[in-house]
Amino acid sequence: PLMNTTSWLCQQRYGWSFSEARQIEQVKKSTKPMLFIHGDKDAFVPYAMLRPLFDAKTKGRKAIFIAKGSVHAMAYRDHHKEYTARVKAFLNAAE
Repeated sequence: PLMNTTSWLCQQRYGWSFSEARQIEQVKKSTKPMLFIHGDKDAFVPYAMLRPLFDAKTKGRKAIFIAKGSVHAMAYRDHHKEYTARVKAFLNAAE
């Protein structure tokens, strides 16, 4: 109910709804470096969405980090050292 209400409010105030925010289409447009981090036990943003999003990014540098056993937004907590190392490596990599 919260997502539907928020989407409706965005439609009223800004002229667009959440249904227009197509992730795949937006990622296709991206030219900026992107590090995809996703927990394989995430139920909020389905893990199955990771590969299509990753594959959709065809411009610019990209990398992927799958946090084994992590639910939504818990990759840092569950894999602090690896998470930190991967982010640092991605940021320090040359384009």
